[in-house]
Amino acid sequence: MSIEIEANPDAPNRFRNPYLFDLDQKKFPLFTDKNIQLANAMIAYNSSYNRYSDDDLKQMYRRMFKSGKETRKNAIRQVVYVTDHINSTHLTALKDKHQKQVECGSAKVIVNKDKCVLKGGAYLTAEEIIEIKNLRRLLNEPDPKLVRTIALAAQKRARREKQCDINKNNFSFATKFCHHASRYSGETDDPGKAKYCIYDKVVGEVLPYYACAYMPAADIEDFCNRNAEKCDGGTITKSRYSSSCFWIAATIKELAASDKYEEYADLYCSVRDGINNWRKDHGSLAKGEISFEEIDSLIWYYFKGARLDEARKRLKGLGGDWGLCR
Repeated sequence: MSIEIEANPDAPNRFRNPYLFDLDQKKFPLFTDKNIQLANAMIAYNSSYNRYSDDDLKQMYRRMFKSGKETRKNAIRQVVYVTDHINSTHLTALKDKHQKQVECGSAKVIVNKDKCVLKGGAYLTAEEIIEIKNLRRLLNEPDPKLVRTIALAAQKRARREKQCDINKNNFSFATKFCHHASRYSGETDDPGKAKYCIYDKVVGEVLPYYACAYMPAADIEDFCNRNAEKCDGGTITKSRYSSSCFWIAATIKELAASDKYEEYADLYCSVRDGINNWRKDHGSLAKGEISFEEIDSLIWYYFKGARLDEARKRLKGLGGDWGLCR
């Protein structure tokens, strides 16, 4: 890894306080068991974040794989509505190249016994997902092409049915749909591990820090150089940025804009592996390996809101004196 992650020397008592997050020396949260449990508890018991119960969500996702054509259709529509609603991925907005709102069909869905309307880009996305063959298998494999298919679903259907020339990339929604749906896509009803990692603004800005912290420097260099040729006309080069953190962030942003999930997932998996190596070496703080859902929950909860602004300031202040960031 690029630096040796250690506890924040200014706050050693945090590790003994069950209500405070464990921080590293740069005041970013560590992936300790306590931090993961604390973030999950905060999400579970805060009504601002937990709009739907775990049981409601599990049943909803599982119904996508039940027998019966209409049952499956309605379940997929419900999942699209709820995923968009919870994560504010703005699926509904659908405008053509002249910024004119595109009118399209709609469908009624029942969520927690409430009648809701699925419309706009959300409706078109759901109708495309309904037509995906072997959805369960693709969620299990996983298949990077599935993310691209879902990300561009509204655009594809609007052009085909409405003859509307629009550009609608729902990459963030697609990763979240696949992430959550893959947990319940197995042959049994028992929830498993997510097979897809999530991309959103928070993760895109913070993941570069954890890449620099937990990945070998040579792997970071290889990732960015390899993808520089695929992104922004090959101009995502290290010399343009004040630190490797910002170089990685720019690369991630371009990968998301061009629907290159496989390359983004490659980085995320490398960060996950580095975190798990750290956890093996710190058995008093962490037991066993973690996966996408634990990493995403901690990053999403901890950096939601004002802490993201603070993180941006710290990243700018790291400069050339921190590991690979020079």
